[in-house]
Amino acid sequence: MVPSAEELIEIIRHGLTTQVAPEVDDQMARSVLRSIDTLLVHLAARIGSEAALLAADNADLRQLLGHPPIDERGPTTEALGQANRALRAELDTELARVLADGDAAGLAAIDAYLGRHLEREAPLVFPAFAGRTY
Repeated sequence: MVPSAEELIEIIRHGLTTQVAPEVDDQMARSVLRSIDTLLVHLAARIGSEAALLAADNADLRQLLGHPPIDERGPTTEALGQANRALRAELDTELARVLADGDAAGLAAIDAYLGRHLEREAPLVFPAFAGRTY
């Protein structure tokens, strides 16, 4: 059986925490190991949901920016990421316009989008940054 990406990350974390960390005396190196462990937890949380999160974020951005909806259930994470970066660049331009024009409704819509975005990302952040410390 081939281990999943999440299982591989857990194997790496286990090796670092049980075999490597106990042998490291330097405080800075121990701090780096804790940071690596935190990032591995974050990566494990991201793997299974990143495509769905990007597709939902892209759909939300398209609606906010007046683009027609498209079906993104099949694209790769890389393609979704490229689309997301392009939409975010457009959002930056729209935000500058809204701020320059004093468009309160536009600013409220962007603020609401950012709130939804943070809610979507919360499951990726909480496990990594609210876990145990050494």
